[in-house]
Amino acid sequence: MHRLKFVINRLMALWLVVCAIVGYLYPAPFLPLRPWMLWLLAVVIFLMGLTLKWEEVARVFRAPKALVGGIAAKWLFVPAVAYAAAIVAFRHQPQLAVGVILDGATPSGVSANVFTFLSGGSVALSIAMSAINTLISPLLTPIATSKLAGAFVPVDAREIFEQMVMVVLAPVLVGLALRTFFRRQVERVQPVLPLISASALYLIVLVLVAGSATAIRAQPQVLPLIAAVTTGQILVTLALGYLIGFPLQLDRPDRIAIMFEVGIYNSGLGAALAGANFGAFAALPAIANAMFNLVIGALITAYLAQRVERAERGAQ
Repeated sequence: MHRLKFVINRLMALWLVVCAIVGYLYPAPFLPLRPWMLWLLAVVIFLMGLTLKWEEVARVFRAPKALVGGIAAKWLFVPAVAYAAAIVAFRHQPQLAVGVILDGATPSGVSANVFTFLSGGSVALSIAMSAINTLISPLLTPIATSKLAGAFVPVDAREIFEQMVMVVLAPVLVGLALRTFFRRQVERVQPVLPLISASALYLIVLVLVAGSATAIRAQPQVLPLIAAVTTGQILVTLALGYLIGFPLQLDRPDRIAIMFEVGIYNSGLGAALAGANFGAFAALPAIANAMFNLVIGALITAYLAQRVERAERGAQ
């Protein structure tokens, strides 16, 4: 099981690239799955809900300054940076512009919790922020998308809200309820949940890239620009997330948790919503973001984890 987890989950960045290449070169087998894309994502969110605990979230409310600061930073900084990137890079390509904005209006990715844990950050704060951001995203994602992306394409905020309730709110609440009332049974299957989640995410990427293969072949020159824009987005939002902790007078573990909460996107959700509402080509920024988020997050985590290990050795 440990080796299987390493292959499927720890090498996620590699598998995302492989899936993108396969979906591009051999799109036909995956195109029939496009109507099921949002349901695949609902499965991923449901499995995340099974890993949440009310007790861990409740701990953070005793000192809410870091919690409120992190949530505010997520919904102020990230959409603003995404809108700026869309204006600068894709003002003449509305599908890509709305894809960038929608991706920036999603809650954090599950890997934010993992990176926080491995980097010596506050795991309880990370889980609390992720849970709350996920629960409020059905309201905030449509509002942010309609206000910021409406300048590029018509946006049906109500439809996105209904999709968010179906794909995010309902699955995570069902997962939380099952974890609360059937804890022992859920804990027995918990070791395989990340494997199922990762497999579903890989299938989503295959479907999205397959659907946009024709558009990519028509405009291959946009790929380097998408890579540059998404990398810049990630680095800027990670930096802003970390720096906001200084005026709030937060300690280092809290700053690390907020950094990953702000800078790690739920790009699977962003890609699925963009593909469902604005066409598969609009999902490309989110797909690129998913890959670069993991790579950059893993590099920062390795650096911070090394510092934690040195500090622990020095204290012995």
